[in-house]
Amino acid sequence: MYFLKKIVCFPLVLLFTAAALFGVPEDPPATDLLVVSCAENLSGLGANSNGVYPVRIRWQKPAVAVGSVEPWGYHIYRSPSADAGFSRISAEPIPVARESGGFFTYFDENPDAMPGKPYYYRVLSLNAQGEGSNYSEIHMGYGALSHEQYLREYSKTVKSSHQKMIYMNKTSAMSKLGSETKNGAISGSLAYRAQIVGLGGRVTMRYENYADFYIENNNAQGPYFVLTGDMNTAAGMNQSGSMDGTITVSGMYPGRVFYDNVQIKSGKAGGGTYGIEPAGFPRRELGWTLGEI
Repeated sequence: MYFLKKIVCFPLVLLFTAAALFGVPEDPPATDLLVVSCAENLSGLGANSNGVYPVRIRWQKPAVAVGSVEPWGYHIYRSPSADAGFSRISAEPIPVARESGGFFTYFDENPDAMPGKPYYYRVLSLNAQGEGSNYSEIHMGYGALSHEQYLREYSKTVKSSHQKMIYMNKTSAMSKLGSETKNGAISGSLAYRAQIVGLGGRVTMRYENYADFYIENNNAQGPYFVLTGDMNTAAGMNQSGSMDGTITVSGMYPGRVFYDNVQIKSGKAGGGTYGIEPAGFPRRELGWTLGEI
């Protein structure tokens, strides 16, 4: 029996000795303080062909207990869903030498990123063999929109709200006179009033917390564009004139849209520019035709 025990135990002793001599790779702990940008202005980086700017992923080195292995590097993973489908997007490990100011930074220049589409990120800590099993927490992020794409996405809610109105969609100028209020599919209201002023007319349109669409059509994600502010028109008897007013946008892409340079011809936008100011970006003037989606 003693001889049999020695045979059984001998391989275990060899394995233990090999682990002590050569070292079994240990997985470093998960990173701390993961922060992912949402619609931020990341200066110096361009938008993709869909008008979406990159996402910035930042994290800190994890706290490592005495005797535990420290990270040798990191990999970044992205998924369209928070629950599954993560794939590695860092071609090479981000080495510890890339730490700056206590943070590591990676920019996801996703060529397939689409407006209105959030993505989910996590960071994997790696040992010296480039392996690991401890992921950070999952955080959502998405790139800002170019000024042009911002106007296109904003205009979807504006067009949807206008289609609900009765007076403003009548054909003759006189038949457009009157007042009405319509509710957003999700929240808020749009109040319309058209009246004779002097030798012409004035139309005032007031948005209050107005929203028609959810992000990815999912109410758990929250409203896409939420509009509050004024969109007004003053025109003469020939239905030519100008617009004024400012709309403040909240939701997925905060910002402001200015109407003070839009010209009216034949009762609708027909010249001038929209002022587009996504949050964190300077205002830019864009030709009126870009808003006619």
